[in-house]
Amino acid sequence: MSTPPTPSRKFARYATASAAALGGAAAAHAQFTGAYALTPPAGGTYTNAGISGTFGAFTGSQSFFAGSVTLNTGLAADSVALSFNTADVSISSIQLLGNPADLAYITFNWSLTGVSGSPVAGYYANGSFTPFSGASGSVSVTQNAGGGSFGFLLNSNYTVANTTLTISNFSAIPEPGATTLLAGIASLGFVGLMAARAARQRKAARAAA
Repeated sequence: MSTPPTPSRKFARYATASAAALGGAAAAHAQFTGAYALTPPAGGTYTNAGISGTFGAFTGSQSFFAGSVTLNTGLAADSVALSFNTADVSISSIQLLGNPADLAYITFNWSLTGVSGSPVAGYYANGSFTPFSGASGSVSVTQNAGGGSFGFLLNSNYTVANTTLTISNFSAIPEPGATTLLAGIASLGFVGLMAARAARQRKAARAAA
């Protein structure tokens, strides 16, 4: 009895499709784009009252009683900076908040420079505020679909000078990417299952020969 042909071409097609699915998920990485876009208006430095308004998918707001505050959206595509940039800023804050509707896995780095006084800096995810601790760090968080606000806050608390909060290396994998990733994993599992079945068939054919 002849041995059934090895269905390598069929499995190759499944493997290729799975690899494409996984590649598509990797390509879903985004910077400040889509549900997290910072433009329009054009990237640049916005000061004091100019911070209050729409920045792409985010809304900027500020309050200050002395000194000057700035929002810089003109950095590299994956960065944004919030600053108190005079010698005396009393009880002031800068917020940049959005309300993304889709599930996303978010990562970013943060750093505080020029710190003076007792500023409060942190991020919002799913509507809850988490303060940063230390001078720098990294965050990985899942923003749920319709989970509430996502964004960043720099608050002077009392009096600070020349403090800047920089968010860099921002990346988000939106829901379509996560779904594609799961589909790719499922496809790879199917390929493994079919390969095991083919191996059993070949073994049975050899035993019957």
